[in-house]
Amino acid sequence: QGGCGPARSPPAPAMPCVLWGVACVTLPGPATTAEVTREFREALSLQNGLGEDPGSGDAATLPRVDLYRLVPLADDTLAGEERVVAHLPDSSFGCAEIEDVYRQRDELELRYCRARESLVSLAEGL
Repeated sequence: QGGCGPARSPPAPAMPCVLWGVACVTLPGPATTAEVTREFREALSLQNGLGEDPGSGDAATLPRVDLYRLVPLADDTLAGEERVVAHLPDSSFGCAEIEDVYRQRDELELRYCRARESLVSLAEGL
């Protein structure tokens, strides 16, 4: 396993962890880290992990969100256990597009199940 997850025994050799970031939310102006965290959770429906209203959970039940300031890297060597984010600045692909793909998949899966049930019913009637 890579260096992105929790330590396991025996420990894996230290290796850089590359995270892929997609566009998620844009705030209208300067914001506090608490505001950014709240908006991020709302954008990804990460209120308290159960899809409930964010006001219904206390801070202990909310999933942790870590925020980082990103600085572009020059051609360099990454040390073990470093975390970097790969960003595609010219891409229009973001959270909304990922949600749309999942929604389409769910709709197609439902249509497939209905068609399959209809075919089974027709075959039984023959």
